[in-house]
Amino acid sequence: MRRACLVAVAVLLAAPSVLAQRLPKNVVPTNYALRFVTDLAAEKFSGEETISVTIKEPTNRIVLNVDEIEIDDVTITSAGKRYKPAISVDHMLETATFTVDEPLARGPASIFIRFRGILNDKLRGFYISKTARRKYAVTQMEPTDARRAFPSFDEPAFKATFDITLVVDEGDTAISNAKLIRDEPGPTPGKHTLTFARTAKMSTYLVAMLVGDWQCSEGSSDGIPIRVCAVPEKKELTKWGLTTAEAELKYFNEYYAFRYPFGKLDIIAFPDFEAGAMENVGAITFREAALLVDEKTGSALHKRYVAQINSHEIAHMWFGDVVTMEWWDDIWLNEGFATWITSKPIEAWKPEWDLAVEEASSTSNSLTVDSTESTRPIRQKADTPAEINQMFDGIAYGKTAAVLRMLEAYVGEESFRDGIRAYVKKYAWGNAKAEDFWSTMTAVTKQPIDKMMPSFVMQAGAPLVRASARCEGAATLLTLAQQRMYSRRAPFLADPQQLWTVPVTVRNLDAPSEAPRKFLLKKKEETFRIAGCSAHLFVNYDGRGFYRTAHAAGMIPAVGDLTKILSPSERVVLVNDVWALVKIGEESIATQLTLFDRLREDRERAVVDAILTKLAAIRQDLLTEEQAPVFRRWVAAYLRPMIAELGWTPVAGEPDERKRLRSSVVRVLGHVARDEETLAKARELTELSLREPGSVDATLLDVVVSLAAINGDAALMQKLKSAMAESKSPGEYYRYRFAMLAFEEPALVQEAYRVAISPEMRNQDLPGYIESMFGYSERHEEAWAFFKNNWDALRKNFTPWGGASIVGATGAFCDPKLREDVQQFFAAHPVEASDRALKKALEEIDMCIELRTLQSQNFAAWLAGVK
Repeated sequence: MRRACLVAVAVLLAAPSVLAQRLPKNVVPTNYALRFVTDLAAEKFSGEETISVTIKEPTNRIVLNVDEIEIDDVTITSAGKRYKPAISVDHMLETATFTVDEPLARGPASIFIRFRGILNDKLRGFYISKTARRKYAVTQMEPTDARRAFPSFDEPAFKATFDITLVVDEGDTAISNAKLIRDEPGPTPGKHTLTFARTAKMSTYLVAMLVGDWQCSEGSSDGIPIRVCAVPEKKELTKWGLTTAEAELKYFNEYYAFRYPFGKLDIIAFPDFEAGAMENVGAITFREAALLVDEKTGSALHKRYVAQINSHEIAHMWFGDVVTMEWWDDIWLNEGFATWITSKPIEAWKPEWDLAVEEASSTSNSLTVDSTESTRPIRQKADTPAEINQMFDGIAYGKTAAVLRMLEAYVGEESFRDGIRAYVKKYAWGNAKAEDFWSTMTAVTKQPIDKMMPSFVMQAGAPLVRASARCEGAATLLTLAQQRMYSRRAPFLADPQQLWTVPVTVRNLDAPSEAPRKFLLKKKEETFRIAGCSAHLFVNYDGRGFYRTAHAAGMIPAVGDLTKILSPSERVVLVNDVWALVKIGEESIATQLTLFDRLREDRERAVVDAILTKLAAIRQDLLTEEQAPVFRRWVAAYLRPMIAELGWTPVAGEPDERKRLRSSVVRVLGHVARDEETLAKARELTELSLREPGSVDATLLDVVVSLAAINGDAALMQKLKSAMAESKSPGEYYRYRFAMLAFEEPALVQEAYRVAISPEMRNQDLPGYIESMFGYSERHEEAWAFFKNNWDALRKNFTPWGGASIVGATGAFCDPKLREDVQQFFAAHPVEASDRALKKALEEIDMCIELRTLQSQNFAAWLAGVK
């Protein structure tokens, strides 16, 4: 799991045809023997390598990837001869060319290279990470940054084995992809040499080297040793990660019917890491907040988050590491698959977390992304580093996972699992393309996956399925029509006439025991005959389809308890589909709010969260100052019965889902309803927790601290700063750090903003902090003014990965003047390869403005009827 890493858009536009070059295929690596000497004090390294290669066709040129590496010496050995080649480095193409006077013979050869590099501060390649106590050398190679650590054939199809040796300071240790097999003193005083076993065959982007004084919790699963490691002062926070990894690895061994093949599994957290986590073979790396949890004080949400990220990364050991995409246009074969399967081991281990319902919300989020005009196909051409890095987005992860869930539901879990097993076995230790996957799945499942899947993978967007039903004698005629769904009205009405092969699953609400009916919608409109007369049909059984649904009037009963009529996942889907139609004017917001009234008694956490998200959006995007008192009273009246039932204090043995529900309800009572009783209670609990750590449930504390800040004073700000400085875990640290942005006293607002340009702000955290600054709608202009006024100070701390995220955060705005200013500002102050992020942000602003245009009168009319 990772964020987009971007290269200068100006360079991309200046020479697209040149930058699109890939390495020749006439020289193929088979093994790298790598030796590094690290100098943490000077933040540099030196290295030497011998790359064993196969020359497929005689050539006098060998081209490989190099970036920010100084090459000191090269020797090529081929057919018993040694050559000293001419060396030419192309910094634009990030390549080095070694040229000899006569063609190298077909067959085995070797390339010896001595080189030097810096441990950079850009969080990519071989780089430096720091705590207050010391420095560490760590790596992040994906997608195109192994070339910053060592000269290499840095493309995923060039798989090879690796023999890695690290020379490090006495007192330090190192972790790499394979087991440590030898630890010898020297070669110089104060150093020792660590030699690791040969790795399995893998791509360069999966190489890991981590140097420091790591300490680990140790365990095992199915005989595979597992260590979860961190800096010494945070070792005690690694135990939850170990517990999750043990359960998840065991599950995957059984699911894939392919035993974990890498001998050991190390999982390592360190302080400076732009990605959430990275699936290096046998050595998964993590941002600290994504792995480290205090089991006693960590919130239920944080524990589940760690379990999910761990599951995603361990799943990559098969999807990505054993079987690797052939090229980056198929990165979804890695990321989407790992996202799709993430919940499976957790559902087996922690069924009470009810992740299947959560997946319906995830699908809706992906549909929202895919309904924009700035979306892209899952599979898209990508040749340059900028294009490749932009492939790591919500489409590759979320949309792919949602499509896979839809196909699995259609063909059946066991049949789908058998197809997955066959695919992994067939392409193990090699590379695969999209066609390889869906042809294998079609052959095993005997279902037309090769027809369904390409229609969702090869084109952008997703369908809206309009459904209507009528009885004809003893049968029901179900009519389904499809058109592309958009988040704005004009393109939706234009309807580009796209078609999908949509696997539609339908449930008869009048006969809940009946098996769902399955149909393939291949045309613009089709009518299907169903035995028996029932017009009460829910299209998108259990929320597994990747499409929006517009049910005709009467298909969902107008009266009755929806919690008994629809499953939790179906209720989530219904709430989200209606909201999507409200945003483009196909439904009135009154319809949405009436639906909320029908769900007043619902206590399913995921359903309530879907409702609360919409209430927060209404408050941010539609509500005027004049309307605020009435709407706040309505929201408070809606939610007070829930908090009265839940109480403010968890009972012994209370499920995590109930803790999360309480937290969500309190958040909206405070932020949206501005309920005075809630805000006062939040301040009381925050003060109690500051006096007596551990006295307030951590899941609730994550919310009440930010609510306490709303009316907080300088004294409270200072207390939060002190609590942050004394925090023992990442969860505690970020709880207080981000709560500071909730203060509303003008001087304290500016104080919180200034943190963004202070030395204490880590580069990895800047994008999230700016996004949170922009998230308070009442302070959009103030936050944007601070951003522009401090542009130079902020800009110098952008990582190559984070700049586009910061540009994209402006999508939270909802004002025509701000939109114009955002567009003009970034035209004058371009950020590396942020063109897509800027388009998406501007489109999101337009969507919000359009929502006001379409629904303001409807909302005002509904409010007029509120008592």
